[in-house]
Amino acid sequence: MRRRELILAAGAMAVTGCIGGGYDVQAVKSDAEQIPYEQMSEGDRIHVERGYVRQVQTDGETYFVAVEQEDGEWVSEIFGSWDGDEFPEDGTVELWGVVEGEIDSEGGGTLPEVTIVDMRSVE
Repeated sequence: MRRRELILAAGAMAVTGCIGGGYDVQAVKSDAEQIPYEQMSEGDRIHVERGYVRQVQTDGETYFVAVEQEDGEWVSEIFGSWDGDEFPEDGTVELWGVVEGEIDSEGGGTLPEVTIVDMRSVE
């Protein structure tokens, strides 16, 4: 596992965590469920039918994706690692992944850390 420290530019929030991988994409996709944000926990295989890419780190492999909406606003971000084609910020995506745990933010909050095994643009 590699350890990284990342900075979320919009909120000037630093986060740290481990990034892993090596999952069978089809197995994850077949087991994945749409799990409410507050119920995501380590080991869950998740499907996000519609998410909003808030930020892409300069390495093109690290994404902050808002996964829920409340009153028309995107909320509830995940921290995701993805080693496929790069997706633009402000894009809408569908994704499947595995929750690896949580990442602590400098401000004291946490974000689910997700290894994204498949991601595609949606309209």
